[in-house]
Amino acid sequence: MKSNYLCLIELLNFDKIVSAFGNDMLQITINKISKDLATALAGSEHEVSCCNFGDSILIQTESDSDEDLSKLVRVLSAYNKQALMFGYPHKGIVLKQTGVVPLCDAIKTYNSKALFDAKAVLKEQNFAGIVINSDLYCEKQHIFESFAESFEQYAVFKIQKAKLTDVALNGVKKSVESNFAKVGIDAFSSRREILNFVLRFIEKGNK
Repeated sequence: MKSNYLCLIELLNFDKIVSAFGNDMLQITINKISKDLATALAGSEHEVSCCNFGDSILIQTESDSDEDLSKLVRVLSAYNKQALMFGYPHKGIVLKQTGVVPLCDAIKTYNSKALFDAKAVLKEQNFAGIVINSDLYCEKQHIFESFAESFEQYAVFKIQKAKLTDVALNGVKKSVESNFAKVGIDAFSSRREILNFVLRFIEKGNK
């Protein structure tokens, strides 16, 4: 058994996109996601690993050290901004886990209570972006504080780090709206709150 940090990410409407457009679109989309992840991971590959399965991405550290957590936070900050504005929209949760040691050499196991906790959180999370478990955020706020902030009772990874001009702010919001529309989420969809939360968060971050 070992302790480390993980981020479980759910790709929004991914199942519907794949069902509607098939393997060709799946390949194009996964290639784009992989490139965005590789860019975010650059320089942190020894401390942070990543894998994709279905509509989920699991990003985790090698250990529970502050150094590894700092690397994970930087990776998530870069990927989150890119994905929400130009890549594939998502929702995610960061927490600490105690992993299960593989039972044999042939099986690589990632099961833990934390992984099931993360899935339960994402099932109820009706907004896009990556949030941080509240206990973890309080304990490690000195690591998260430059990259995340509290918003509507959640600790959320920032999209912009500095105040923008009105023109730049509108540009960011339009990029997000256009990006979410590509996966069937817009102001008229039944899942519009997923998008609206992000737009409110961007506005708040600019005050």
